Amino acid sequence: MRRYRRFLPFILIAAMMLYLFSGCFKIERTALDDSDKEWPDISLPAVSPSDPVITEKPQETPLTGVAADRRDPFTHLFGNGTDNITVMIYICASDLESGYGCATTDIIEMLEAKSSDKLNIILQTGGTKSWQNDTISNTHSQRFRVAEDELELIDDSLGKLDMTEPENLGDFISFCAEEYPANRNIMILWDHGGGTLSGYGYDEVYDYSNGDSMTLDEIQYALDIGGVLFEIIGFDACLMSTVETAYALSDYADYMLASQKTEPGCGWFYTGFLTELAKNTSMPAQELAKRIADDFVGQSALEDYSSETTLALVDLMQMGSLIKALREYFSQADTQLKDGGFADVSRARAESGASRALYSDYDHVDLVSLAQNLQNDASGELIKAVEESVVYFNYFNTTDVNGISIYFPYTNLSYTDRMMRLYNAIGFDKEYVNFITGFISVMLGGQIDGENDQLQTEDWYDQELVNNYEIYYNDESSVYNELEVEEKGDNYILSLTQKEWDSVVGIQMQVYLDDGEGFIDLGSDNMYEFDDDGDLLITFDNTWVSVNGQTVCFYAEYEAETAEGFWYTYGSAAALVNGRYADIIIMWDDNNPYGYVAGARYDYEGTLSQKGYAPMNDGDEIQFLCDYYTYDGEFDDVYNFNDPIVVYGALTVGYEDIGLGDCYVFYQLTDIYGNHYWTEPVLFYD
Repeated sequence: MRRYRRFLPFILIAAMMLYLFSGCFKIERTALDDSDKEWPDISLPAVSPSDPVITEKPQETPLTGVAADRRDPFTHLFGNGTDNITVMIYICASDLESGYGCATTDIIEMLEAKSSDKLNIILQTGGTKSWQNDTISNTHSQRFRVAEDELELIDDSLGKLDMTEPENLGDFISFCAEEYPANRNIMILWDHGGGTLSGYGYDEVYDYSNGDSMTLDEIQYALDIGGVLFEIIGFDACLMSTVETAYALSDYADYMLASQKTEPGCGWFYTGFLTELAKNTSMPAQELAKRIADDFVGQSALEDYSSETTLALVDLMQMGSLIKALREYFSQADTQLKDGGFADVSRARAESGASRALYSDYDHVDLVSLAQNLQNDASGELIKAVEESVVYFNYFNTTDVNGISIYFPYTNLSYTDRMMRLYNAIGFDKEYVNFITGFISVMLGGQIDGENDQLQTEDWYDQELVNNYEIYYNDESSVYNELEVEEKGDNYILSLTQKEWDSVVGIQMQVYLDDGEGFIDLGSDNMYEFDDDGDLLITFDNTWVSVNGQTVCFYAEYEAETAEGFWYTYGSAAALVNGRYADIIIMWDDNNPYGYVAGARYDYEGTLSQKGYAPMNDGDEIQFLCDYYTYDGEFDDVYNFNDPIVVYGALTVGYEDIGLGDCYVFYQLTDIYGNHYWTEPVLFYD
């Protein structure tokens, strides 16, 4: 039987002041090699999903409220199938093609669509080290026209282009406008996306080492060069449905079609909507977007019922009204902040729907969810403005999404200067900028680790506001200096007052294993419980996450339950997959309560998001990794963890008994300022 006791010499405190990646039993020193290993083709089983959730505003709905002063459209339809359409698809194929063949898959879908002499589909290709077809060049960019059943090469003189350079996108736009003039112009940007901060595109030929992308201001520049006013600009890319993206596009297009979440690997399904467009080139924008969104969400759900998918059509003609409502809302939030209400603002931000896990570089927050959790007199008008701007919305297997997000730095403040430069470049709303810099200033003033101290020297940092918060800092920070664990019956607990718990916005259990020479970081879990008195229970059953019967160092990332009652949770284990660094994603849900390996997530520089998860195929070698610490709490190195696993068939997930060895269990509490505090460790031993 396992026994437990408090471990009074708190020797791990230095180690706990770091974000960590992995844990171990049998360890070997390893050199991490982020080699460019090609990924195998995607092969996903078809299942029967629940029905996607759809929010639709019919085109004939009269405009009311803040939307009444929307601007006139750039595009005017002739009607009766007489419209001419040019669809420009800019395919920066990246590793999505060299590894998955996703661009080839989507081009085949385009070729399978019906054609029309009033519809031109023009592609520009590039950005990948290799194409998984024999038609498109691996050495230089090209332009093609999609005809029925064939790709017609129309320009082979471009040479080797960096597809993330705005001049190249601008030149493609102007080429299409000159060679294929139309009264309706639609553009789709195909690749990875990174939302507000990183924008669009990852050219693996040029940008593999530095993660460069086309930022929102560079997209604006490309649109200036192109000289075309679009009906729809769509992103077949992750995370691009943000207020900032919509604002940047609003002078160049009537609508934006984009996702709040990460997209599955091969993204949109092209055959259906292109066929319908060929049948009726006067198909209204909302009807077209509905077909794109419904096909995308429905097909993604069939291929992988666990995938989170969203797609929203945002009316950019109403951007002035949305910004007006946003300005009033954040003006009032700024007043609340200056009146000492930071704690309420921070808690509301922590509780609002985000684009990914709590600890995420993306830091997007659903705008409606935020307005609902941080309420003021302008919340209703902001929610109404979002609802009238998001004219069609379809989503599946996700929660806390309403069509559009905003960048709200919270878990990672290191990009604040980059954010300020971007907002200045696109001319984003000053009221929001003032609010967010005030919020970040107060947050920085309350942080104790000094990690972001350099930001306090920047011009936007509000020292006067921080000084006004000194009384709050002193009152709140002293609470967590010593989180002593107490005995209570047969258990150990952490007891705090309600006021103290009110300043906590996150709780995670963390486990360290003593292997006789130092500490193996086994990882973290998002499972915790309170007793009937509201005290946090310190518990551990000596089991941990395993893959193929082998314990791995696992870090919980996200959990959710949809409005339809479908629950899911997932986390990651660091590994080398065929020599390339990756996080192995382990997921549990209603259909698989015992867990399964969803795939691999590879790293990208900056804040670009991988599209979907790379599948595990037979013959792949997975070497799990761990972080190792000395008895003094100093980080030692990253080591191999147990023996490599060679994939044959489906990987199994479970919880295995750790066996012999002392485990130190503690809980990390995150407060409203982003500080992390750790309970006194409890030693569970044989």
